[in-house]
Amino acid sequence: MKKRFEDYRKDYEKRKEHIREEAGRKAKSLSEDNRHFQKELSAKKHEATVLISEMETTAQAFEEMQDQNIRLLQQIKEKDEANFKLMSERIKASCIHKLLLQEKSLTTNQLTALTTETQRCITA
Repeated sequence: MKKRFEDYRKDYEKRKEHIREEAGRKAKSLSEDNRHFQKELSAKKHEATVLISEMETTAQAFEEMQDQNIRLLQQIKEKDEANFKLMSERIKASCIHKLLLQEKSLTTNQLTALTTETQRCITA
């Protein structure tokens, strides 16, 4: 019976040692996994920081483009208004020119008629 007890005890000790070794291997594996995940987490945090920085830069560039678009639209509006004013002035000038040409033609016709009348009076 003592021998059996010794055998059980040795078997128990072997199992206990085996369990400790297995627990040590699992602890080591978990520790390695933890280090791996910590590195991965650190890399993802860095990646997120870089992406946020890029987003901020893109947002700033977008705002600057919006401001530039507003300025350009204002310039277009001002140029359109100036062009409209110039076209209006050109149309008015064209009308005045036409009226002046008509008046000149009328005056020339009157002068010709008077000159002809004067010539007839002088020769008569």
